[in-house]
Amino acid sequence: NHNRAVDFAAAPMKLDGNPVAEHLQYLMQFARHKKIFGIQVITDNQSHIRGLYAGELEATFHEAIDSASGMFGFRAKQNYDIIIAEVRPPLDANLYQLQKAAENCRMAVVKGGTILLLSPCLEGIGSKSFYELAERWDPETSEMPSGADSFGIHKLSRINKIVKSVHLLLYSSLKAGISEKVFFKSIADPQKTLDKLIAARENPSIALVRDASNTVLVSD
Repeated sequence: NHNRAVDFAAAPMKLDGNPVAEHLQYLMQFARHKKIFGIQVITDNQSHIRGLYAGELEATFHEAIDSASGMFGFRAKQNYDIIIAEVRPPLDANLYQLQKAAENCRMAVVKGGTILLLSPCLEGIGSKSFYELAERWDPETSEMPSGADSFGIHKLSRINKIVKSVHLLLYSSLKAGISEKVFFKSIADPQKTLDKLIAARENPSIALVRDASNTVLVSD
């Protein structure tokens, strides 16, 4: 199921046409003869409970969706030339987790635009196996050369696809060259970089996204 996330149709805050969600719905058919009591919990980035729904499983799920969408979703009025994405704890800890912030912003960036991620990544790359996958990854076909599925390939695949239409920059504590292996271009001075990006476009549209790993920009 996880590897179905290589498809861009598996987007944040999307269920219809989402191969991950639809596969999970299919699997639930095997439990259709059972009565399942569901408890749906919505938490914020500090693990505080912000919503709690109990009852019939599917009904409570959709109740929680309505609440979570209003809590974490933001409908952008336009697509932006530049998005400055601040990544907050705990998802700012390592390189492995950054894909979430990039995903949450990509739908509201113009083609050829820029996402500038600000994340300390004090724990380094996070997943060694994920990082090693990149050594065998084929960026042209966006898949493993052997065609074999491996846990974590959805992250490589999706970031690889994102950088083909959007510039993905990262300011972090990682040494130069480390993030490039998994398609994030590292920068040393975010202010100078931002100045250059602004100078390169006439009246660029810019958005600042707080807590980008938990804020989903939805564009019309």
